[in-house]
Amino acid sequence: MLVCRAFAGQNSNGILRRVFRSASLVESTEAPKDAILLQGLQFFGYHGVLPEEQTLGQKFCVDAKLRCCLKAPGCSDDLKDTISYADIHRDIKAIMEGPPHQLLESVAETISSMLLDSYPKIQAVELRLTKPHVAVPGAFDSLGIEIHRTR
Repeated sequence: MLVCRAFAGQNSNGILRRVFRSASLVESTEAPKDAILLQGLQFFGYHGVLPEEQTLGQKFCVDAKLRCCLKAPGCSDDLKDTISYADIHRDIKAIMEGPPHQLLESVAETISSMLLDSYPKIQAVELRLTKPHVAVPGAFDSLGIEIHRTR
C-alpha cells in the first residue's frame, strides 16, 4: 500500500498549495478496489459465427474495468505512475478491428490476456463485449458477454 501524506506549501509566487510526500509501497495480496474505466468504446469488426457477420461486419461495444492501485498517480499527479487510457484504447481497438473470431468469448479472452500481459499494474480485468445489432428475433438493446480475469 502506498501511504500519501499531504502538507501545505508555497510555490515561488507565494501561492499556497498542497504538496504530497509518499511513503513506501507494501505488497498486498488483496485485489485493488481502484479501477481505470473505459466505457462505451465502439468498434466496427467482423467477429461472429454467421458468414454475413464475417463478410459485412458490425458494430461492437466494449466496457472495461481495469483493477489497479491508483494511489501513486493520485499522489504524484504524474502519467508515468498510471496507465494511459489512449494506450489501452489503441490496444483494444487493434483486437476489435483485427482478425475475426467466431465467438465474443474468444475476443474477450484475447483482450483480457493482452491487457494482463502488457500492463503489469493491472491486477484484474472486468470486460463486457456487446453486439447492439444481432440477427436474433426479439426486442433487446444488445446481446453480449462479460468476463472477469485476474493475475
